Amino acid sequence: MANYKKASVIVVATATGTQSITNAVSAAPLQFTETTDQINYANTASAFDGMTFTTPYTGFYQIAFSLYWGNNAQTAGFVAVNRMSDFAVIALLITGAMGAGEMSNATRVIKLTKGDQIRLYCAQTSGADRIPTATLSIVRVGNAS
Repeated sequence: MANYKKASVIVVATATGTQSITNAVSAAPLQFTETTDQINYANTASAFDGMTFTTPYTGFYQIAFSLYWGNNAQTAGFVAVNRMSDFAVIALLITGAMGAGEMSNATRVIKLTKGDQIRLYCAQTSGADRIPTATLSIVRVGNAS
């Protein structure tokens, strides 16, 4: 457990509240405002820049994500986690239809290697551009060999 404590990573962020996701176009990277970015219990970490998470340690990371489009927004679309080195989708968080007023939640555990960079990409087809309300947390939950 001592080695794990020395390699703790916690990121918590919320959507900027100003980014508009254009209706029926290619996916766009989601932009966040971080509220917590800690490595080894220090508040001065820089693992997350508001859009890209850079993995400080190899390990298993839990990504938790919530998305809300609004009371009158019936939409379909997706939110995916992409690894930036090859733009591969390494986890699909949300996909399909969302009813008006619904909140979608997803949690995935993924293995990342030190230096991996990931971003969340989003697309939607509601008939209008939308500003998402979203929260994101990334927590290192274990070592990986």
